[in-house]
Amino acid sequence: MHFEQDFMVQKTFAIYTQLEGTARLYIEAGMSQLACWIKDLQTGQVQAFELFEFDQDKALINFGEIFRLIKLHSKILESSYAGTTIIWENEECLLVPEKYAYRVSAGDYLDMVYGHAPGAITAQQPALTANAIFRAPRSWKEELDKHFPFAKYTHKFQGIYAGNHATDITDGVRVFFYRGHFFLILYRDSQLQLIRRFAYQTPEDVVYYILNTFEQYDLSPAETDVCISGLIDLRSALYSELYKYLQNLKVEEYNDEGMEDAAFGEYPYHYFLPFLKTVG
Repeated sequence: MHFEQDFMVQKTFAIYTQLEGTARLYIEAGMSQLACWIKDLQTGQVQAFELFEFDQDKALINFGEIFRLIKLHSKILESSYAGTTIIWENEECLLVPEKYAYRVSAGDYLDMVYGHAPGAITAQQPALTANAIFRAPRSWKEELDKHFPFAKYTHKFQGIYAGNHATDITDGVRVFFYRGHFFLILYRDSQLQLIRRFAYQTPEDVVYYILNTFEQYDLSPAETDVCISGLIDLRSALYSELYKYLQNLKVEEYNDEGMEDAAFGEYPYHYFLPFLKTVG
């Protein structure tokens, strides 16, 4: 990992193969991190990837300053690209069946589940047989609009849902790890049962949330596949704790995302899969 700090922002990953040619820019904006990468439109090759981490409380107060520091240390954001996709990576998203997804009720649905959020902007987009209804801080979108006025916006849940249906769906649990939080996705009988974002502080927290989900959905840890990827070190206490309780634990390692260059090969492929495999 590459570490570079500037007061409120830490640059965790900085991987570059080339920054030329016709490429699309992807930005995944979370509450405490922002990832950006570019993908060649002709070859599908990932040409560069950066991950910045920052303090959530400071970002909620002044995201403009956070983004200024990110741009200051980003090679990817120095250039222009053929198009931009911005992915919101927060928990405030619902996948609602089409027949119930009334646009006038989108904000009400979110308020019922997540509470009222003054200063948030709400959006709704088709997601296969459902509609993704989501919201994000208005100040964040206004800041990103200044730099990327023609960007396409989507949500992480939408990408996870569409991405799974683009390939063979495997029943069981998938877990995408970030620093301090993770996404849990549950499929049973080839049907999506749950997408949820959990914050955690200790390995025991993670195990509790997963086993509690098993109990709620009447699943057996001995019979349910759990496939993990993302920012998890396989030598860590977190992985050891998961291995202790989950008999069918697997690590998603395969590389089908155009990361063939030696610069990416320095790192386990599972680090990048939650970002690159869930683009809507």
